[in-house]
Amino acid sequence: MNKRTLAIMESVRAQRALTDTDNELRATVTDYDAKMAYHAELMARYFQDTNPMTDPKAETKIKTIGKLMTERFGND
Repeated sequence: MNKRTLAIMESVRAQRALTDTDNELRATVTDYDAKMAYHAELMARYFQDTNPMTDPKAETKIKTIGKLMTERFGND
């Protein structure tokens, strides 16, 4: 197989793994969808102009997001 085909196959495997993990979390974590929506909203707000992987203030921002998530949903 060529590199493109192998890359597509690997992408499909990764997507399936992500879907499986998401389904498992959805089945076991209370209010999972609400938590993920709020997390996405916070990530967009705190990283709207930067990349979390390269932002020099990322650690502080991520701690703030974690604190806000805990305030809203507890330690669940």
